[in-house]
Amino acid sequence: MWRRTDVKTRTVGIVGLGYVGLTLALTFAEMGLRVVGVDVDERVVGELHSGRAHFYERGLQEMLLKHLNKNFTVQRAFAGSESDVYVVCVGTPVSGDTLVTAPLASSLAAVARVLKRHDLVVLRSTVPAGTTREIGIPALEAGSGLTAGKDFFVAFAPERTVEGKAMEELRTLPQVVGGYDEASRELAGKLFHLIAPVIVPVASLEAAEMVKLLNNTYRDLVFSYANEIAMLCHAYGLSAHEVIRAANHGYVRDPIPLPSPGVGGPCLTKDPYLLHITAAKKRVPMELSLKSRAIHRNTIDHLCGRVEQFLAGVAGRGERPEIFVAGLAFKGEPETSDLRGSSALEIIERLAPQYAVRVYDPVVKGEEIEIPGAMPVSFEEGFKGAHVALILNNHRSFRAHALKDLACGMARPGLFFDAWYLYGRDRGTLPEGITYATL
Repeated sequence: MWRRTDVKTRTVGIVGLGYVGLTLALTFAEMGLRVVGVDVDERVVGELHSGRAHFYERGLQEMLLKHLNKNFTVQRAFAGSESDVYVVCVGTPVSGDTLVTAPLASSLAAVARVLKRHDLVVLRSTVPAGTTREIGIPALEAGSGLTAGKDFFVAFAPERTVEGKAMEELRTLPQVVGGYDEASRELAGKLFHLIAPVIVPVASLEAAEMVKLLNNTYRDLVFSYANEIAMLCHAYGLSAHEVIRAANHGYVRDPIPLPSPGVGGPCLTKDPYLLHITAAKKRVPMELSLKSRAIHRNTIDHLCGRVEQFLAGVAGRGERPEIFVAGLAFKGEPETSDLRGSSALEIIERLAPQYAVRVYDPVVKGEEIEIPGAMPVSFEEGFKGAHVALILNNHRSFRAHALKDLACGMARPGLFFDAWYLYGRDRGTLPEGITYATL
């Protein structure tokens, strides 16, 4: 057990200052802990040293300026054994059906070099069940010469916040905690109880690792069901939004989400594969977890196919069709600047070789948009002369504009493809020659 029981006297080292690590670091700093943030990316460290958050998250920039160089410092590497707690928050990408372990391995090695007796190491990165025990602990022991459970403590505490509300949800969501042993779980629980209202202890590291995989894979499955229903409704000439809303009305047992142009982001596009890897280790057949990913790819193919079908007639007249894409971040609400796993980027990649593509996002700055074959423009400018307008995320700012005003400058014939049904109730106001479509 720690030499002192008051967790607030501890220094916390955060490894990885991306969406997961930086939000957690500043939340701990807000609670009065001394926090050392480490990231190997020179650009990230430089931005933070300058007082600029390198991504958008509501409330993050203000929190950074409040705590930077006070109880939150940023470094490329740990200078020594200054921390008592280490929280590993690096990305865990997949390649095919294999976890890419290099980022995690290098982070564990960095912690092992400075690990001392009585320290606590918490893994927070999403991983296949068994990773902390099979990869994390051996790496820490080999690099430090210490023994888990005897000399230092190990826990897993999954991050489950939604981008755009992370600063809020870190303080409101229950925190699941699993430990190598009871002492490890207790210490990690004390740490996270400083920010989380409820600690949910589970019996093992593997149970805690599994929780995150279940949450995200289930969400991906539910969203894929809505998208598959949307494609079925289109084949029957039905409005999926009308059908789903009618199915949900007053029927509280199984609310069905509305369709979207493929489900993206850094988590839902990856975590079903991590669950599949988890199952494969025990030779347990898992079919549903990967079916959702296939359905989302089908949704993108479906959307692009409808656009290509419409534009076939325009191209036949000798014109090079123009497409305007609004909404590049993987979601609009809660708003984020994250382009990772964005369905919009996949759609642009498919359409750009054939058509002239203009793009806009209300959160991602124009100078930050570097998409081959796509030209950043303003929201209003994007519609002018466009044969197709694609609304690909649900940012609230889009609804501040009247549909008829946006569409009036489009080329004729034109297609207004409202993938999120933001303007569905106003589709009757479209000018002549402009067709409304949705999923």
